[in-house]
Amino acid sequence: MAEWRAVEALNESVNRTIDVLFKPFNLSKWLKIAFIVFMLGLGGTISSQTSRVSDLQDSGIAITKEIIVLVITLVAVLLLIGLVLQFISAVFNFIFIEALMENRIELVEGFKRNAGKGLSLFLFGLAFGIISIAIIVAAVVAGVFIGMKTSSVALIAILIIAGVLLLFCYMIFFGIIFSFTTDFVVPLMHFRGYGIIKGWGRLITLLEENFKQFIVYLVIKIALGIIAAGINLAIFLVVFIIILLAAVVLGGGSVLAWLGLTALFPALGSVTVVMLVLALFAIIVLALIFNYVLIVLTLPIPVFFRYYSLHFIRRIDPKVGGSMPGGGSKALEVRPESNIMATPPASMVKVKEEEKALEIREIAKEAKTEKGRKKTIGSKRTTNIKIKAY
Repeated sequence: MAEWRAVEALNESVNRTIDVLFKPFNLSKWLKIAFIVFMLGLGGTISSQTSRVSDLQDSGIAITKEIIVLVITLVAVLLLIGLVLQFISAVFNFIFIEALMENRIELVEGFKRNAGKGLSLFLFGLAFGIISIAIIVAAVVAGVFIGMKTSSVALIAILIIAGVLLLFCYMIFFGIIFSFTTDFVVPLMHFRGYGIIKGWGRLITLLEENFKQFIVYLVIKIALGIIAAGINLAIFLVVFIIILLAAVVLGGGSVLAWLGLTALFPALGSVTVVMLVLALFAIIVLALIFNYVLIVLTLPIPVFFRYYSLHFIRRIDPKVGGSMPGGGSKALEVRPESNIMATPPASMVKVKEEEKALEIREIAKEAKTEKGRKKTIGSKRTTNIKIKAY
């Protein structure tokens, strides 16, 4: 019977999540890990707000040269901030692994230590994103051009359907690439000292050798992701309703106060654009706070998924998670000064034993392959000697 590594990794990932977050429970550590997870998704949160600037045109405000310059400046600033935060997010991928696998929560030192790897990951994501957008734009332009050259309604309908299907397939491909980069290439870069290109090269080799294992992992992760999304949505709705009620109470008073001030001082009405800009940044700040609160409440979910990918790839490649670049076994180190038990729990000992068993199997497999190769060479030499003698 086949051993499915993705199934084996489930139980260990649950145990490690419980060990790290609840044995014993430490609020300070919980909030720090939540902050790391928060930083992982921060780039998308900021960059997604740039679209709100375009809403100025729909607000009924007269468009002047000053407003156009202001909008362009705001968009440029937000895009720049988004890129910086994407880089920070890339670095925090490695800090997250250190926090979970090495029990090190060092934000400043960890950032310095992983800045180079984070930059490599950021540039890969940026390049892949630009290429993907360029392909989509080229496909859309080609479709529009073909559609303009024909008057056949059936052909236009076929082009639209084909375009939607291709876009859907491409989004799945795009998602798998980024998911595998985070799940597997990042650990390969961290534990084996690879760059992003070499990490992907190693992953492709592992995919070729263990294709069915990765398919099973992908199916299980999608199923677990759907369940996790349902839990996140339920918590999101509860928190959102609470915050909305608070905003209605506080915001209603603020609106009445603003209307009263504009009635007393009509000149305040001319600073509407400034108020909209301030409102934009207020929305961003509130969105960040709201996002962090959600992460704090649902922290076991991202911690489990990070452990799941790490334990799976370690079962495929035993050298991942077994040692840090530069030597030394640190993957399962538990520091006495931390609030995690100084004596490793049984689940961690079990992982170490499984790693040794995997390494022994790998060595036996390599020895068997080498023995078969020598045997083949020996038989060829014997055949050649017989031919010559004949």
